[in-house]
Amino acid sequence: MRLLLASLVCATALVCQPGVGASFLAKGIGAHPCSYMLENFTFSDREHWRSWITGFISGLNRNNGRDVGRGVDEMAMVYEVKNYCERNPIDGVALAVIWVYNNRLK
Repeated sequence: MRLLLASLVCATALVCQPGVGASFLAKGIGAHPCSYMLENFTFSDREHWRSWITGFISGLNRNNGRDVGRGVDEMAMVYEVKNYCERNPIDGVALAVIWVYNNRLK
């Protein structure tokens, strides 16, 4: 059972389904499950998370031809992702960013 759960967590972290028929491979610190973010979110590591999350959002904007997050404080974006992860610790961080992008940012 533990092996099955670990496999599901790894698969969720690596391949996310942002939309029907669209999948991608997340790389870097955001390829981890939310539980990893929660365990490793320290004051000194916030900058690593900010950099990855804002870069990922920039990529989403480029891919979607949108301008989501303009004027939003970057650390506020990070904490939105962290809040999502607290509610959904087995989801991938990339999936958390996509949810925030689609539901919390304007």
